[in-house]
Amino acid sequence: MRTGSVIQTFVFLVFCGVLYVSPSLAAPRVEAVLDQKSFALGEFARLSIVVSGGQNDLQLEEPEIENVRLHPRGRTNQISSINGRVSSSLTYNYLVEALAPGRYTIPPFTLHLGAKTLQTAEIDFQVTSQPLQEAEDQSGGGQTKDIAFISASISGEHYPGEVVPVTLKAYFKQNYRIELNSLPRLLADGVIMPELDSRPLQRRENVAGIPYNVLVWQTSLSGIKAGRHTVQFVLDATLLVAGQRNRRTLSPFENGLFDDSLLDHFFAEVERRPIRALSVEHDFTVVPLPEAGRPESFRGAIGDFSLEVVGAPRQVEVGEPITLTMTITGNGNFNNVEAPVFPDSPAWKTYPTTASFVAGSDPSAGTKTFEQAIVARQAGVTEIPPLVLSYFNPDLGKYLTLRSEPIPLQVAESRKKALTTAKGQESGGSDEQTAAEEIAPIRPEPVGQVDDQSQRQFNLAPLHQRAGSFHVDLRPFWQKQWFFVCIAACLLVVLFLSFLLYRRNRAAQGADLREKKYKEVERYLQLIEEAQRARNERLFLDRMRTAIQQYMGLLSEREPAAICLSDLKEILGEDSSLIPLFARADAAAYAGASLTSDEMERYQQILKTELEKL
Repeated sequence: MRTGSVIQTFVFLVFCGVLYVSPSLAAPRVEAVLDQKSFALGEFARLSIVVSGGQNDLQLEEPEIENVRLHPRGRTNQISSINGRVSSSLTYNYLVEALAPGRYTIPPFTLHLGAKTLQTAEIDFQVTSQPLQEAEDQSGGGQTKDIAFISASISGEHYPGEVVPVTLKAYFKQNYRIELNSLPRLLADGVIMPELDSRPLQRRENVAGIPYNVLVWQTSLSGIKAGRHTVQFVLDATLLVAGQRNRRTLSPFENGLFDDSLLDHFFAEVERRPIRALSVEHDFTVVPLPEAGRPESFRGAIGDFSLEVVGAPRQVEVGEPITLTMTITGNGNFNNVEAPVFPDSPAWKTYPTTASFVAGSDPSAGTKTFEQAIVARQAGVTEIPPLVLSYFNPDLGKYLTLRSEPIPLQVAESRKKALTTAKGQESGGSDEQTAAEEIAPIRPEPVGQVDDQSQRQFNLAPLHQRAGSFHVDLRPFWQKQWFFVCIAACLLVVLFLSFLLYRRNRAAQGADLREKKYKEVERYLQLIEEAQRARNERLFLDRMRTAIQQYMGLLSEREPAAICLSDLKEILGEDSSLIPLFARADAAAYAGASLTSDEMERYQQILKTELEKL
């Protein structure tokens, strides 16, 4: 009986030794695997060097690649048993980062296994310069045409200086977050565009079934020289891209705690990438103005206008000014609209005009008003002569001339001059004496004796007979002490409020973190409960182990998948109730295990209680 037991024990030990030694006896193999063969500049690809069999005395030699960096991310060891056959593998993890776009080749990795040397195969991959999409045709909308583009309505032939209404539309895909860096700019030689409104019309449109956010500007173009010009519009913007798990980051773990897309949207770091929206190139043809029928009074006005002239006052004396108001209303290039020229006449003296402009509802519509002072030099003038405005109408293709009606006027002899002349005749003085008296300075009356009529006559301010209040100090208030005291008090209040705001934000962040932890606990407990209901012992233990790793990683700021039993003891202590659960689940990951329904229910209750305590 004893001999049989000894033999059975010996056979069992030999079998275990064979199982232990068999992985090292297997023929070693090494393989390099790159998870993606094309990625954008600024992204990362995962490189895995898998060594199967022969894990004793290994040395891996890394190659050097120009403009490519290999970031080591540790190694993982896996042992599996299938139908009594044990196999093992060792995986070296790397993240591949390119410093410039282009095509690259990863040279072979060299593995030194004792006296034996193994190499991996070469791997080719491509790095593109565009972070979101494949390179596209640059014409007709630029490299981001699918994300943003500009459309413009331009057609026909136009004249130099003609105001051509244009509708600009900037399209942005709704599923992208975009910030504008500039307004649309015109790329053209010989064509000008006025400054655009910083508050465009916003709406939504569908283009080929794809929803877009659209910004609309109503503007205009004007050609400044004849010829065929190429017109294009450009807009600079910033694309906001949130880091997501499907975009490779510096974490080598696929199943992290924050793989949820909602958490990625709110908490992932936002990357800012400049983009440029372009329109297609348009032909803007400018033909010269016709020479036939051009009036002499034409001064460059192009459009469709009306003219109104008003003069006031209409009863004046010689030498008194008359304000002439010329109002031009319509559609066209008001920059080239000038005031009608007052006819040259010895009976009139004119002064320079002043102009003001009020824009209309359309970009080319408006009203331009000119004011000019004119003075009649002699009595007997009966009217203000008509004024002429000539312009070219591009719709009709011909020149038109507007002529105002004469304005009735009464100009009398100056009473002051008549009085001076009469005094000179009565005194028998000469014309020189009369002129001297005419321009002699006015003698001021004594203070207090100037009547109101004299004040109004000479347009003088009333004289003050009493002194006002006196001030000892004439320093401005910002140089006085009380002003500095107020500024200091305001700064103290601002600092105090900033401190309170900082404390409140810190408290809110702590509350958010606690709420996030609680949600994670609830999610993993639900997964464990699903495995329990399914009577799947292996899945139950695996999810329990993952839940402990994820939650401990959140508490200790470590990578969850790298937390082992010794790390858990270091974090929680030897006496924690989670230690036996993790050890049982850890052992089941390699050797398998069986649990009863009561054990799974008890483990679940212990896990829930301990995680809620933490």
